[in-house]
Amino acid sequence: MATISTFKVDARGVGNPSRKPYMVQTTIDFGHADLDALSAGDIVEAITIPTNTMVLTAGAEMIESVQSGADGNTVNLGITDVDQYIAGADIDDDSAILSSGIGYLTPASTASVPVLLGAADTLDLELQATSTAPTEGKIRIFAMLMYVSPIGNENTVHFAADGADEVDRDLLA
Repeated sequence: MATISTFKVDARGVGNPSRKPYMVQTTIDFGHADLDALSAGDIVEAITIPTNTMVLTAGAEMIESVQSGADGNTVNLGITDVDQYIAGADIDDDSAILSSGIGYLTPASTASVPVLLGAADTLDLELQATSTAPTEGKIRIFAMLMYVSPIGNENTVHFAADGADEVDRDLLA
């Protein structure tokens, strides 16, 4: 089982103090030389997700169909649980879930459950099964993320009986 990191992109937007959800995406091209020897169980790392980030949801869209000779190709999409967001989706050009090999892959039943990462990780596409691995076609991987580390120093909240504590600006005057 191989792990390919050629297509991996880093999540961005963690410096935004207003802490809004943001989307990150990458495109995996099955025609790329790094993917020419895929076999069942191989993992393609898609998106690096930083520590203290909540993955609100993730998904995939076939934007170019795999070649007609590819057969028996199903994929999973997830983090630690490789089928968290997509489970066993058929990506062949004759797949019943895709129109002419193009379209969004059916989400797994657990796809709506947010995942909070205490350590950096990657969103991975796993080639779950294959008879003839794809050598053409493109799949777009996307994730909705939100950075959730604390803002400011919330651990030093003090309540004074007679009002606010002294602050540095008062001492400097």
